[in-house]
Amino acid sequence: MLKYIVLLFLALLSVEANEALEAFKNKDYARAFKLYEKSAQDGDAQSQSALSYLYANGLGVQKDAKKSFEWLKKAADANYSPAQYDLGMNYLTGSNIEKDSKKAFEYLDK
Repeated sequence: MLKYIVLLFLALLSVEANEALEAFKNKDYARAFKLYEKSAQDGDAQSQSALSYLYANGLGVQKDAKKSFEWLKKAADANYSPAQYDLGMNYLTGSNIEKDSKKAFEYLDK
């Protein structure tokens, strides 16, 4: 029974993420932000990474480098490889954070 509840929960996350992506593609950034935010808060790493992008670029929300970094780190720490790469590159270049080659290679190696 628990297995089916988990599958239903994952399916619902997927629906929200798909709706968010469609809103993003249609440049309805405010709606995309709301949908990604809900999924991100529910622990979806891909949505956390997308939310980071929206914060970084001020799409659907006021630009906020600190929140962008926080969501990107959550996604990277949840083993979402695109976020690990992005975070590693941020550490490597010092983009919105202090340069740290050790952390950069740690995330890039994942």
